[in-house]
Amino acid sequence: MRQAVAWVLLPLLAACASTAPAVDKDVAGKTGASADLCAQVRAWKASGEYERLRLAPSGGSDEGGLNSRFDFDGRHGLKSLSAECGAGSYSECEFSVERADGGRYAFSELSRFGLIERDGRYYLVYGIVGAHKGKDPQAQRVVELGDPPKPVCDQIGDYADLM
Repeated sequence: MRQAVAWVLLPLLAACASTAPAVDKDVAGKTGASADLCAQVRAWKASGEYERLRLAPSGGSDEGGLNSRFDFDGRHGLKSLSAECGAGSYSECEFSVERADGGRYAFSELSRFGLIERDGRYYLVYGIVGAHKGKDPQAQRVVELGDPPKPVCDQIGDYADLM
């Protein structure tokens, strides 16, 4: 009897194992890394470490910090990042990126950003200014600097809800 049950169950188990979806380890790793980076940024902000890790503008910044330039000297394939931002809490920034090969790209995003370097990549970190009804004051959005920029996590959602 045991042998008969084994002969019936064995093909069923084999079929279940062969129909399991394949997991792309690269995609799974990136998803985990993204979630980990968002958790890390949140922990850094809570501990005060974020301000130490945040890259300071190197190629000039006006007094109000509305126009900033970051020089990368070719690291990670980039030469510089420039940001021209409006004065309001959630005004728009025009970002311009120059690649080490001389190519350029641009994009628009909201102001009040920080820039960090992690694992060979640059990330823009956006947050909420002050407390807003229904929003976590520690909510953030992390975007990998790229052409186009790649969202890593978004705990903020639509900024229109904040204005």
